[in-house]
Amino acid sequence: MTAVIRMSRILPLPWRKGKNPNMKRILIADSSKVNLTIARQTLSADYITDWTMSGSETMRYLIKVLPDLILIDLHLPDINGIELMQQIHSIPSLSKTPVMILSDSSSKETEIECIEKGAADYISKPYIKKIMLGRIARILELEDYRKNLEDVIKSKTRQIEHMQNKIILSFANIIESRDDSTGQHVKRTSAFVKSVVYAMKKHGYYTDILSNQYIESICQSAPLHDIGKISISDTILCKPGKLTPEEFEIMKSHTTAGGKILSETLTGIEGENYLMLAKDMAMYHHEKWNGTGYPKGLSGQDIPLCARIMAVADVFDALISKRCYKEAMPLDKAFAIISESKGTQFEPCIVDTFLDIRPEIEDISYVSAD
Repeated sequence: MTAVIRMSRILPLPWRKGKNPNMKRILIADSSKVNLTIARQTLSADYITDWTMSGSETMRYLIKVLPDLILIDLHLPDINGIELMQQIHSIPSLSKTPVMILSDSSSKETEIECIEKGAADYISKPYIKKIMLGRIARILELEDYRKNLEDVIKSKTRQIEHMQNKIILSFANIIESRDDSTGQHVKRTSAFVKSVVYAMKKHGYYTDILSNQYIESICQSAPLHDIGKISISDTILCKPGKLTPEEFEIMKSHTTAGGKILSETLTGIEGENYLMLAKDMAMYHHEKWNGTGYPKGLSGQDIPLCARIMAVADVFDALISKRCYKEAMPLDKAFAIISESKGTQFEPCIVDTFLDIRPEIEDISYVSAD
């Protein structure tokens, strides 16, 4: 029968009388009162110590307290120490908390098994005070190094992300400096995409894709969808009139040019990165749901989701924008064309979402008008 522990022994106390609140906290899980007493006497001068006498008590304790180190007896009354350690490490907030296994056995095979399954160390009973204190100090020192390293990595990552964001704005500014209408187009379409993607998530579309990270990445990527226009000459990009068929073919090449530019930017970058979405968006935002778009003639869900969303934003903005070769289309007519293109040029659920947030789209259109 599992021993009952008074709650005062497992409550999350930020300090204890006579203890430095900055001291490390160690949890000892052992069903032997004798072993608990020895361990606490060994550690109490240097650490705050809490204790439990079963696996279930340990898990209840860990709901409220995050210790710096956990010592677990290999043979608790209700669970094997290795199994308890694995349960603890399956909890995200405890996945990196170091665990030392305590055992009456001096078997090297058992020690190896514990280490292989995630233990930071293994120590046999009876404890030798200096050895136990030395090993615990080493574990905690390594844990401090790990946390400090993670902090440095997070800081460097934030710096890199800040630099990436500045690069995005620089690219957008380069485009805008060549063609003012394109610059405003970048701003509006980016705002449209942001509104649509948040609304799609709210409506329950593509819940397997629209994670917070994906949404953040697509919003970062949107300003780069026309980056390929850097490769288009001013005579075509800024032509005060309708393009000839030959000129239009050159203009269409901005999609493949944008994809190439961003693919080369991604060279050597490992793991997920928002530029992967930017590449797809730049390359495929002129594809159509029914397969009649360019540059690849992709259809349906073969078109990346980010590009399918940008396609709606891109066409809508082109309709409502004044150009030297056309007047701006009234909003009502532009919304009607988007609606009529549902299932042919655009994915139905994206059109439904776009129309559902019409007031928000109209606000963006007015605020960022050419």
